[in-house]
Amino acid sequence: MHHEIFQPLGMTNSEVYDDRHQLPNQAASYSKDDVGYRNIDYTPGSLIYGEGNISSTFEDMYRWDQALYGDKLVKQSTLAQALTPLYYEHGGGWLGFRTFIRRYPHLRLTVVTASNLAQVDTSALLAKIAEIYLRDH
Repeated sequence: MHHEIFQPLGMTNSEVYDDRHQLPNQAASYSKDDVGYRNIDYTPGSLIYGEGNISSTFEDMYRWDQALYGDKLVKQSTLAQALTPLYYEHGGGWLGFRTFIRRYPHLRLTVVTASNLAQVDTSALLAKIAEIYLRDH
């Protein structure tokens, strides 16, 4: 990931997390209950591998998004085969972290929402933000 994606795209604040080291400035995840906010970061499953564990910043997500408009990351012909009109978004979550990304390639608009509170609906938040930008389109 570092040599094939992060480094070529200038994503200097992105990495695949593993249990061998702590990431600097990493946000903690929380859940809200009747008493207040509770840190829910630690669980034995927190350090799983495979489908996730990529830590990034909004600036690096922007670099990744912009690379999808050219051939630096993937050829446009390959990307066109991979994307259908229904596959321009993705959401995810683990512990108290929630994320959602939706791309509008015809407008060169991408909206990303992220939260470290389990109760935040990042999909709904994204829809409200996108509505503001899409009113005139």
